[in-house]
Amino acid sequence: TYHERYPDIFATLPEGMEQPNPVPDRVKLCVANPKVAQLALAEWREAGQPDVWPIGPNDGQGYCVCKNCRALDVPNTLGADPLDIYWNRSVVSLTGRYLDLWRRLLGVMRVENPEVMLTTLAYANYRAATPDLGPLGHRDALTISWVPDDWSDAERQSFLAWRDVVGAKVLLRPNWWHVGHAAPYLPLQGAASFFQFAQREGLVGFSFDSLLGYWGVQGPNYY
Repeated sequence: TYHERYPDIFATLPEGMEQPNPVPDRVKLCVANPKVAQLALAEWREAGQPDVWPIGPNDGQGYCVCKNCRALDVPNTLGADPLDIYWNRSVVSLTGRYLDLWRRLLGVMRVENPEVMLTTLAYANYRAATPDLGPLGHRDALTISWVPDDWSDAERQSFLAWRDVVGAKVLLRPNWWHVGHAAPYLPLQGAASFFQFAQREGLVGFSFDSLLGYWGVQGPNYY
């Protein structure tokens, strides 16, 4: 939509690299660029300022490595290998840059529509929440479809941080049906325990991704 008029809103990539997913629904933006928020607000207003508005980044790799975006990461990623950001490696967290964008948007949107809620995935490099992120500023104004990496204690702490520190509503959207693929790997106890934990801690919904159809080996997992 905007690549000809506003080429500067797209992600800055490491030297010599290209967008790894050069299709329109996978290319990343430079979320630190104020024009990104301005365009998002313009689209929302044009749609009639609805109560629910999706604002999540696209799937895949190719995240922005510019200094402004990296300074917003918590902790900042200014000293990190740009390829760790570009390739979506879990050694760095990009949650801070997206939380900054969502804060800025809600600061304007809630004035114009006090009921508005943003929705987004919390996935890959921006899935984790930590106490040092700070609050969103508008409690329950963000619903995340959260994709935990596994069912470890660290992921449980991240769930609680999204809820208590950021102030988001959490919808569980795991990739658990990808685990094992066509192999008989069935971590049912861990997955069930995590699901029960999330229910106890205020889960607002769930959506499981990709029913791949490996019934012979993954049937109990699907069930």
